[in-house]
Amino acid sequence: MELTPLYIISQVAGLFGILFSVLIYQQRTHKAMLILKMLSDIMWLVQYLLLGGYTGVAVTCIALCRSTVFYFYEKKVRTAPKPWLIAFILAAIVSAVFTWKNFLSIFPTVGSIIAVISFWQRKPKNTVYFSYAVSAFMLVYHVFATHSISATVNEILSVTSSTAALIRSKIEKNKEQKETENVLPQ
Repeated sequence: MELTPLYIISQVAGLFGILFSVLIYQQRTHKAMLILKMLSDIMWLVQYLLLGGYTGVAVTCIALCRSTVFYFYEKKVRTAPKPWLIAFILAAIVSAVFTWKNFLSIFPTVGSIIAVISFWQRKPKNTVYFSYAVSAFMLVYHVFATHSISATVNEILSVTSSTAALIRSKIEKNKEQKETENVLPQ
């Protein structure tokens, strides 16, 4: 990959995308996760546009819309109705059809579908579990299609962040359980 000004700017956008993406899985509320997801999506949208990753652009536009819709339902302390879930899954599939470049175009589409399901439900811990599959599909796309160093690093750091969040959650649960056991009469 040639170090053109557009490529360098795309990588800077990717660095901000990484920052927001890593922070997503460290949040304790679904609302905070969605806010960081929107910021991350904006950065990745800029990067894909500059790199010519048009399937990534389409999928990220859908992700940005999805995060926005889910955020407004989250503010009402509700899960978005199932028609939204179906609409965003169909949008991911349609975007793949219209932006098809080669077989690698399927990877961000599948990753997007998994992410739709992940962020549709409101349990942060489940979103963290789904993130592993999303990262796996996106990693293949980044390594072989866009050749984006920052996006590849992002997927590796996202998996690390997800793992840290699960470990932290387990430690906190064990601590609460021990505290409860110490308070209960024997």
